[in-house]
Amino acid sequence: MRPRFRCCSEECGLMGARHYARRRVVEGTHRHLKFIVNSDSLTYGPNLWTTTEDKELMALVKAIHADLGLNTEPMYSAEPCWMNDASCFEGINSQVRGINFNSRGHDTLAANHTPDDTADNVPRDCVESSFAVLRELAIRLQEL
Repeated sequence: MRPRFRCCSEECGLMGARHYARRRVVEGTHRHLKFIVNSDSLTYGPNLWTTTEDKELMALVKAIHADLGLNTEPMYSAEPCWMNDASCFEGINSQVRGINFNSRGHDTLAANHTPDDTADNVPRDCVESSFAVLRELAIRLQEL
């Protein structure tokens, strides 16, 4: 049985996402995808920053924040996102819906991709709040 969710990571201008999309076409599985959830830099602060042009997905994330009652100040943007991995499926699978997550709140961007960017320096509250939302999102996406 194949996993219901796949995770991948890359840092160079959607190269990994483009490769993943091409591979799915070769495998003939590109039409099976429904959602691409991009999580990037979730430990820069406890305030999850959600970006998507998909109104239903945005409403879902807002409902999750309200239901979980986290002591955070989430941010929402309906602007197009340059790092939307779902964009690599344009022309391949028009049904793929994308949403992006980042975080803000602590002044830690300066440590990004430096020797200080280690698990030891990750604020636990950031991890807990971000992953509580993402875990609930994964559950609720099953219903869409």
